[in-house]
Amino acid sequence: MNIFWDYQNQMLISSLNNFAQISSFNWVLRDRLQVNLYVLSPDVSTGVYVAGECPAGYVPRFGMRQTREGADLLSATAAWALVEVSGVKMYQGVINLADTALVAAIDGEPYLDTFVEFTLADVSDNQTSSTQTQARVYFDVNRNSAAESTHVLPFPWVQEFTDPVTGKKCLRFKNSDGETLHVMVPMGV
Repeated sequence: MNIFWDYQNQMLISSLNNFAQISSFNWVLRDRLQVNLYVLSPDVSTGVYVAGECPAGYVPRFGMRQTREGADLLSATAAWALVEVSGVKMYQGVINLADTALVAAIDGEPYLDTFVEFTLADVSDNQTSSTQTQARVYFDVNRNSAAESTHVLPFPWVQEFTDPVTGKKCLRFKNSDGETLHVMVPMGV
């Protein structure tokens, strides 16, 4: 997913060549979005955007809350890697829509409306150029399907999986080191 951020004017736009402002996103619960974040500056001499680095001493951050005043983040990305592809600089990161807090917040509803924010932060966590928009996160359709070999439940120590021999759904319990402690199978298997 490509996200184009004009941090100076605090807005997200649709592309380098199309300056239409993005007012919201539609995402699906439990997706892990591989994001190319283009930090844009307007080039006053040409009237177009130039993708580049954050101002010196700052890095991008992403956060999602159910309400603007909400205490807990439902998802966050603080680690963005600066890369250059074909002479264009961008930051790459992952927006994880499988965070336990987000899964719990949607609680079986068809969707959850959230507020998302991109901001620049320095080493002391001083933030600037914060840009907010909305994201609607839809409940995922493919949860617990036969096509899904392993399904991570809201508790990381419990996994649902399909037994490759019987085709039955089973539960695997793990400890904090990831070691399997117990496997539960349906009765009669």
